[in-house]
Amino acid sequence: MSKGQLSSIDLVFASLLVVFILLTVYEVWGTTVTKTGSYHQNRKINDMLSSISEALVTTAGNPPNWHELASVNPDNISSIGFAVRQNVLDYKKLDKAAELDYADLKNILGVGGDEISIKVYDLNAANRILYDIGMDGGSTESRISRLAILNQTSVEVVVSLSKNDSRA
Repeated sequence: MSKGQLSSIDLVFASLLVVFILLTVYEVWGTTVTKTGSYHQNRKINDMLSSISEALVTTAGNPPNWHELASVNPDNISSIGFAVRQNVLDYKKLDKAAELDYADLKNILGVGGDEISIKVYDLNAANRILYDIGMDGGSTESRISRLAILNQTSVEVVVSLSKNDSRA
């Protein structure tokens, strides 16, 4: 073989090398895009949970006497809160929230198609569940907890958001 000529073996090897490099770049790119999308989705869920849990334990809701209304639905309530004052909860509001229609609860909280669960644990009684509001859905994507006081007892309010299994 004279100078400047390319053998067919060299051509096949170079072609395979180029294909391998392109496939590697394609795979790395796809993984990066998927991880970035998952990160942003998890960030969005965590931000929503943080906002919901903060509102539940630090505000009275809007209107503040929402638990005394004859009909509690998204038409006459813009937000739900369990607090008498920051981090001090009102059992009457928790009782009313436990009685709410689940679809109305999700609409008021702005959850959309996912499932939400709000649990209140008594920290002085081996984490006994005092309130179980909402519904546990499929696999829990995220949960956030806040500490508060209920009837002079330390409690933990855990808000969980799960993907709706019918959309998975």
